Amino acid sequence: MRGTPRSIAGLVTLSAAVLLSIPMTPAAAATPGDHPPCRARSGPHLAGRDLTRTTLPADLSCADLRGAKLDGLTVRSVLVGADLTGASLKGAHLGYAQMAGASLRKADLSEAELYYADLRGSDLREATMDDSSPYYAHFEGADLSGATMARAKTYDAQFDDAKLVGVDLTDAAAYGADMRRADLRRLKAPKARLYGATFIRTVLRQADLSGAQLYESVMTGADFRGPTSPGPTCGMSGTPG
Repeated sequence: MRGTPRSIAGLVTLSAAVLLSIPMTPAAAATPGDHPPCRARSGPHLAGRDLTRTTLPADLSCADLRGAKLDGLTVRSVLVGADLTGASLKGAHLGYAQMAGASLRKADLSEAELYYADLRGSDLREATMDDSSPYYAHFEGADLSGATMARAKTYDAQFDDAKLVGVDLTDAAAYGADMRRADLRRLKAPKARLYGATFIRTVLRQADLSGAQLYESVMTGADFRGPTSPGPTCGMSGTPG
């Protein structure tokens, strides 16, 4: 830099390098335990609307989308903290969706694509997720109690500390799913494929695992107390509690 002392020029260069080395996090990102970045339903009010032919705003954080129709829609909007209670998202494309802390209670997500979606801390109670594809998705700390996920593809999904009481995983493909410390009481998982799944300190009381394939799954400290219908135990490692 012409006319600039070398010491100052070096300091400017160093400062720029430091700034460039700081990882940038999207403003709407949330982690388990974080509060949404806005008040519930303080975003756009789109409750009950048919949005299947609409171009959605880029930011729908904390939007009111109760009962909205988004069937088959490709959704790229940020939905952190959004209220999608009772919404219809059948066949919706939600890959990489940012939906941490969202309410999807009784929502219809059947056949929806949810790969790599961030649903940490979300409310999915009684949601319909049959034939959906939430592989590599994040459900840490989420509540999926009473949800149906028959034939869903949940391989390598993260369910750490999640609540899945009474969830229906019939014939689901959950290879490598991480369910450590999750509450899976009364789980229905007949014929589920759970190869390499992690059940460390998982509660599996009264779970139906009849015909489930549990090869190479880890069950250290898992709680099977109460009547349980176990599937094949070949290749399981660890000692159930």
